[in-house]
Amino acid sequence: MNEQDKNASPAAPPPRQPWVTRAEAAVVLALAAIFLAAVLVIVVRQHRAGARIEVIQAEAAGAEYRIDLNTAGVQELMLLPGIGEVRSQRLVDWREANGRIASLDDLREATGLGASGVEKLREFIVWPDDAAETRETQ
Repeated sequence: MNEQDKNASPAAPPPRQPWVTRAEAAVVLALAAIFLAAVLVIVVRQHRAGARIEVIQAEAAGAEYRIDLNTAGVQELMLLPGIGEVRSQRLVDWREANGRIASLDDLREATGLGASGVEKLREFIVWPDDAAETRETQ
């Protein structure tokens, strides 16, 4: 080897080829712009027309269980919708201090629920009259 070969820098690697050409990138960009413009037009038209999205809800299934508020413990009361541990304990404490829960007003006072919250519980509750009927039929 001569001196000139030792001092020569190694050959640079050939330039990498791009994944896409400039023309291909331009086409993809143009298609994306057209797509976004079309979506924008659709959204604006629906907004101007007052289109609304309708949410369809399934009706709630009937109660599969019913609970006697005057005999149920904290854990059983927690099975009721909207009644957690705190409200269950509050109901048990109210029952011990005031006696039986005989009306929706008693239930509202005992749980701290509003009228709509109590209404949601109605189908899951055995009322005193219901409990007597249940015992008579058994």
